[in-house]
Amino acid sequence: MKNVKQSRKAEKLKDSWYRCCEKGIDKKLEGFLKCVTRDELKERKRESSDLIKVFIEEVKEITEKYADNRPYIFFLTDSEGVLIAKYCCKENEENIKEGVCFTEDSCGTNAISLAMEVKNIIYLKGVEHYCDCFYNWECLATPIVVHNKTIGYLDMSFLGKKIIERDRMLFELILNKLIARMTLNVLFYSEKKIVLNEITKDVLRLSACG
Repeated sequence: MKNVKQSRKAEKLKDSWYRCCEKGIDKKLEGFLKCVTRDELKERKRESSDLIKVFIEEVKEITEKYADNRPYIFFLTDSEGVLIAKYCCKENEENIKEGVCFTEDSCGTNAISLAMEVKNIIYLKGVEHYCDCFYNWECLATPIVVHNKTIGYLDMSFLGKKIIERDRMLFELILNKLIARMTLNVLFYSEKKIVLNEITKDVLRLSACG
């Protein structure tokens, strides 16, 4: 997994900052401009229940083995950038709630919004975020793609610490495990659906025969 080329990232970053300025997003913004309702969040979490389950299981297992007391914060969003789950390895100061939107027009330039745009992994330093409230964050974000479909976005963030090569390797490991398990889930449900369809056909055939 390779990072987006620096030249392309710089261009996308500049474009994103310009759009934020044009939209009138306040650089002193604290929090998020957009979030979904409680009912909508519940429905989104239901639709992504398999992904959330796999996310929690894999992040917990891998960080317990390899985190070495690093204060990782992992965010999982759905395909539209709505936060549906998170996992913190240690107590920290972040108070981001499920249901907030990590889109550009909700909280300015951030790693998830750029990953949504470039459809690739993004590394973002603190000062590269548009809003000052994220200046103390370093983040990696990437689409989660299963069978050529983006089913969500994975983000690994640090408050007040730099991302090192070991963190990138751990992030890639978690991403690969997520994709592998979700691919198996899709195949299982597809095969199950085919079997059920065949059973339905047999039932209809028998019914027609009396």
